[in-house]
Amino acid sequence: MTEAQTAVDLFAGTGWAVAAERLGINEIGVEINPFACASRAAAGFATVQGDVTEINPAHFIGVDGVIGSPPCQDFSDAGLRAGIAGRTGRLVREPMRWVHIIRPRWVVFEQVPPVLPIWHECARELEEAGYKTAVGLLRAEQYGAATARKRAILIARLDRQAKLPEATHSQFYNRSPSQRDLGVKDWISVAEALDLSPGGSIGMNRKKPSPRHLTADFRSTDIPSLCLTRFANAWHIRDQGDPVGRLVTPDELARIQSYPAGFPFAGATKTKIVQVANSVPPAMGEAILKEVISCEA
Repeated sequence: MTEAQTAVDLFAGTGWAVAAERLGINEIGVEINPFACASRAAAGFATVQGDVTEINPAHFIGVDGVIGSPPCQDFSDAGLRAGIAGRTGRLVREPMRWVHIIRPRWVVFEQVPPVLPIWHECARELEEAGYKTAVGLLRAEQYGAATARKRAILIARLDRQAKLPEATHSQFYNRSPSQRDLGVKDWISVAEALDLSPGGSIGMNRKKPSPRHLTADFRSTDIPSLCLTRFANAWHIRDQGDPVGRLVTPDELARIQSYPAGFPFAGATKTKIVQVANSVPPAMGEAILKEVISCEA
């Protein structure tokens, strides 16, 4: 019987922890947010509460993997767009400090698409240190989440060639919603994820436009949702013919993101939704981790 893999998860949240648990990986999360730490505790996940920049990575030497999902606010289209010069943008390279000290067998980094060039820089640095890398954009709906969320991913391995996971579900083609990729499962709709009747819609009731932030106009529940952001606390679900609808619950947003129903997020409604929006979709995380820990040559 193979020994369980171990990993330290930086800026942890809960998404990678759910994915790791499904694969039997012993994940330890480093997280500063008290609500995220409370959610992790309620779910039974091991956590070190503190600032990633102030913790000595040497305490974690011997783990198999380092996972890093640094804050996205300074890179996201729905955020501040300050880039690496922003208040949290400087944290994007912090996981590299941990990798150089720990020198794990494998590495996984995740961020919003604008970070892709930085991941390429990190990949070159890792290759100079003896790692084999793969970098690219992955779409959450292609791994079983009911949301069209795109993420920049870096995978690195010391002992074999790294590669991105093969898609298990079709990409959602916004301009041709009926189009499907052959040889994989269909994408999962919001209605399927939430056990809703077909023909409804999901989106935002808003009194005035918000030009700077990505907010959702109403969209069919028979397709994957838009990428969830911290503004999803204003999202509504409407049945066919219903002009108003009702607010989407944090649990429903989490299920769209591919969390199990009833996951114990801590805090008030908006706090829970921010945690969901900030997380890697567990289904996509599971596919990435499954690929990276595979024993196949």
